[in-house]
Amino acid sequence: PVDQARVHIGTRAPERIGTMTTIDALPHRGDPHVMVIDLAKFVRPAWHGWVNANRNEPGRVLPTALNRIVAVLQDRCPSHVVIADDAEDLFRKRLHPGYKGTRPPKPPELATIENDVRGILANAGLRVARVRGLEADDILHAAAILGTRANLPVVIVADDKDAHQIVSGERGVVVWDGAANVVDDAAVVKRWGVWPWQVVDLFALAGDAGDCVPGVHGWGPKTAAAVLKAAEPRAVPELVRPGGQWWVPEKWRKKFVENIDAIKLSYDLVRLRGEWLSRQDRFSLHEVDALDAADAILYEMGR
Repeated sequence: PVDQARVHIGTRAPERIGTMTTIDALPHRGDPHVMVIDLAKFVRPAWHGWVNANRNEPGRVLPTALNRIVAVLQDRCPSHVVIADDAEDLFRKRLHPGYKGTRPPKPPELATIENDVRGILANAGLRVARVRGLEADDILHAAAILGTRANLPVVIVADDKDAHQIVSGERGVVVWDGAANVVDDAAVVKRWGVWPWQVVDLFALAGDAGDCVPGVHGWGPKTAAAVLKAAEPRAVPELVRPGGQWWVPEKWRKKFVENIDAIKLSYDLVRLRGEWLSRQDRFSLHEVDALDAADAILYEMGR
């Protein structure tokens, strides 16, 4: 069922939001902050870059991915680092067997490389977090919550748009692509037309074809954003309650009601579960020396 308790990293955004979407929006190099790295962001592009129709060089995937991780560690020198990775037996698959159902199975060789990368990162003293049933995005969310509780800025190194719901200018949480682009409050509003804490509602209404999240048939992000704006301050958990559809403007109401079960399912699929994970004793932030860890990774690669 849809969880009626909405957990946000931030509360209300200030009336004026920043427009920084470059690395100037990141904490200063070496200042205390949490860096949460989505491992897939580094391993998957390396795999597709070296194993494709034009080349077949899987041996170059591991050093390419690790060198890029070393680069972001050396570039920002965070005080705390968490490496987030998908686990097995995803609970979202149990909610919706078709979830991510159009994706091809992972090649065994890629799975082996991912395991080797995790081992090298762990040997370098970095926390590699995998929690059965959860995805990397849930771990990004949990680490961001712990970071903000510790009054530390949080830099999420990821490409996945689901991470946009974690962004909070008020709490200093941004998403960085590892190069020159940073997603802050302003960037989320510019791309989606809603605030970061509304992104989960937007995806629940618009769906996500790439992940096989149904949403409302025929609605895209623009329509979803218009519905949410008209219904403010109410969000999907309020709108799907009995009588909640009356907050949806008439021109969209019939479609909303016809798809209400799909909306409830979609909300459960796109909502991140970091709040639950952040309360578990086994999940915590650990201080690291990022430069020492980077050197250790390079040493492990050279053995």
